Amino acid sequence: MNPFWNYLFEASIGTALVWLVYILIFRGLTFFGWNRFFLLAGMLISILMPLIEVPLFPNNTLPGRDIIYSFNKLEVAIRDSTTFSSAWNPLLMQVILYAYFGVAALRISVFGIGTISLFQKIRNAKEKKLQEIGIYMHPDFKPASFFNKILMPSFEPDNNLHYQIFLHESAHVRLKHSWDLLGLHLIKSIFWINPFVYLIERNVREVHEFQADRKVIQQIAFKDYCQLLVNNLSQSSNSHLINSFNQFQIKNRIVMMNKRRSTNENKWKYFIGIPLLVLVLGLFSLKMTGQEDNVTGTWLGSDFEFTLNEGPDLKELIEGGKNLHVDGKLILNQNNTYQILDPTGTMNGKGKWKLESKNLKLTSQDGHVVAYQIEEISNAKMITSHQVSMETPEGTISGTIRLTYVKR
Repeated sequence: MNPFWNYLFEASIGTALVWLVYILIFRGLTFFGWNRFFLLAGMLISILMPLIEVPLFPNNTLPGRDIIYSFNKLEVAIRDSTTFSSAWNPLLMQVILYAYFGVAALRISVFGIGTISLFQKIRNAKEKKLQEIGIYMHPDFKPASFFNKILMPSFEPDNNLHYQIFLHESAHVRLKHSWDLLGLHLIKSIFWINPFVYLIERNVREVHEFQADRKVIQQIAFKDYCQLLVNNLSQSSNSHLINSFNQFQIKNRIVMMNKRRSTNENKWKYFIGIPLLVLVLGLFSLKMTGQEDNVTGTWLGSDFEFTLNEGPDLKELIEGGKNLHVDGKLILNQNNTYQILDPTGTMNGKGKWKLESKNLKLTSQDGHVVAYQIEEISNAKMITSHQVSMETPEGTISGTIRLTYVKR
């Protein structure tokens, strides 16, 4: 599977697990702050974890590469998307990939235009301040909060209903709920094909309402506030970044406000559920063969450089070694065996290979060991160097061979 689509699949599985754990274990609890943290942190972990590669068997890994932050592999996946599958038309795969990102760009653009339009309305709205919070009044506004602002069609501080709405929206402002929605909308725009992102966003908005409702009923009568919610049931908002006063089912909110608070003994579910979720999501990062996916394959010599340290410069001998390296192949298998083929395809050596520190060690069948120092390695290229010494009638030749391999 193409790395980018594989990443989307793994991220989708992760968000699905986050949502299921929340629904099955945490949603019924009244620890709203904990639930908010779980949903947001779980979402972030589920989309970042597949980008981190942790080798399960690090025996053949290079130092400093035990954990590889592979954000750049997404760029490689996009750039090389035409290698999707030999069974698919590369042009079709490229069109699909561009279409996917086109939709993401369109969603972000529409969101940006809507936000700019909202700012323009705020600029033209009348402003009042209460408890150091700006209240912006415009005929097009429904009661809502937007970052550090409260939006209302009108507001009179002495009006009891207006004041109750203010208390609710000011809770959203003080708890900085709009920042949650901003991050969720950007994630939703990129992962627009993932249904669990929408479900998690809905649950986060629900938790926001529960948190704000709890703040209100600490100051006014529960019965009066419930009547206010029922009276304003039909109002809603279309903006992605604002917490509308009546965005979710009133019944659920009333039930949750009337529910007895969860006891502290129930917090053990978080201390078990959250680490367990992180552990499961971490399985996406494990590579069963360590970093062998960066090493194994057929490596074709492409660039030969011989630096003479001492001895006569025997050009013919060096040229022969150059042809063997440049046109030959080094085949590294996942079972840690290797073969060396000369330019004609004839077997020129075989044995076992192993990565130790920054050295690729080849041990031939007769026990002869050659250590190649790895100067650079990636999924597509490996640069090695090794010291050679040989006796000739003209004298001892000693030098360094530096070779660039390209994976085939």
